[in-house]
Amino acid sequence: MDWKMTIVLRLVSLFKCPMVFFLGMIVEEINLSICKIRVPLRFRSKNPMGSMYFGALASGADVAGALIAYKIVMSKKASVSILFRDMRAEFFKKATDDVVFVCKDGAIVERVVNETLATCEGVEADVTVNAYLRSNVDGDPVAKFKMLLAVKARRARTAV
Repeated sequence: MDWKMTIVLRLVSLFKCPMVFFLGMIVEEINLSICKIRVPLRFRSKNPMGSMYFGALASGADVAGALIAYKIVMSKKASVSILFRDMRAEFFKKATDDVVFVCKDGAIVERVVNETLATCEGVEADVTVNAYLRSNVDGDPVAKFKMLLAVKARRARTAV
C-alpha cells in the first residue's frame, strides 16, 4: 500500500472531487507503468443487493486511469489537462468484496503526454482499466473499462 499517494489522493479529492474522498479509495501501487486503486466495499459504496454500486465502480476506474496519467505528468513537470471523454464498461460478475482497479497503460499515457507536449495539440488514446475482487486479483475480472483519455498541453498565460 502506498500511504503517501493515498494521503495525496484523499487531500486533493477532499477539495476537488468529494465523491472520491467519500468512497475512501486506497492507492495500492503506483509507478509510471501501473496503477492499482482499491475501493472498499462498505456502506458508502454498497448497493441494496450487497454488491458495489455502479457509480463507485466507475469512480474507481476513473481514478486508476487518471492517477497514472497524473503521475506521468508530474514526472515530466509538464502543464497538461487530463480528461476522460468516453467510457465503455463491461460487467462480468457482482462485486461482492473490495474491488482493485488495475491500469497497466502507462506506456500509452506517456506516449500521449509526449505527443501533446511536442505538438501543443490535444491527443486522445484508449486506456483500459480492469477491476478485480480483492480476494482474487490474479483471477478473472469483475469488470473491464475502456476510457478515451484526452490530454492537452496548457498554454502559458501571457500578460496583456
